[in-house]
Amino acid sequence: MLLSYASGVAYDFLVPKLTKWRQQNEPPLAEEARRPVEKAFSYPLAFQPGEGWMYGPGLDWAGRIVEPITGGTLGGHVRQRICKPLGTPVDDAQFYPAKGESVRARLVDLNPDDPECLGRAVLGGGGDMNLRSKGDFGGHGRLMTGPGYLKVLKSLLVNDGTLLHPEAGHRDAIEGMAGVFFRVRTEPGSKVGHGLGGLVPLENTEGCWFCDRTNGLCGLGAIQASLPVNGKIVSDLKQTFRHDMYRKHAAWKEQA
Repeated sequence: MLLSYASGVAYDFLVPKLTKWRQQNEPPLAEEARRPVEKAFSYPLAFQPGEGWMYGPGLDWAGRIVEPITGGTLGGHVRQRICKPLGTPVDDAQFYPAKGESVRARLVDLNPDDPECLGRAVLGGGGDMNLRSKGDFGGHGRLMTGPGYLKVLKSLLVNDGTLLHPEAGHRDAIEGMAGVFFRVRTEPGSKVGHGLGGLVPLENTEGCWFCDRTNGLCGLGAIQASLPVNGKIVSDLKQTFRHDMYRKHAAWKEQA
């Protein structure tokens, strides 16, 4: 349930009641203070486990659970179980903050106002989620190259068993106030679930998070965003990229 966002833990900024609860019950975080997962996300559940769906810190909690079980850090476990099996260029991925000049030198400067590469554009203008984190957070702050991420997508696309057992999967209905965003252009009546990487279509359709096993396609689009981010332009650009890839794929099949 933590991995499929059905556990009841949700980001407070997506649930008005949780926002109000934090305002009334949590004192402001001291300047430069950092918090581990269990301190950052200790507020009440948004719903009973298994009775709904909402985007939230489920991956952060799952990562925190991994640590006492394995006796190490989440970063170390991810490196051993994901990065090493896939090899270069995935093997140098790490959690924020970047350690080592070879990695820092390759960080993309998302914005002139983001010299620490906190991901302000990605996080909607803030950087506290990374800046105030203590330890490894499974839900955010992972640094990886574009080619490295594509290698992860490819392993999941071809179902090669490197990262997951071939039969592995997670299913949940997409509901709630943010559901329309996470459906990413699928029809409301479409058969979909939600897995480790995002939306999972359960019937033939164009690949929504662009890892489409039916057509053998996966894709990654990356931009250098400056604040404020125009969400409509970014969304339209993403769909243009995706549709063009399917157009080229159809043309390639005709020639084959």
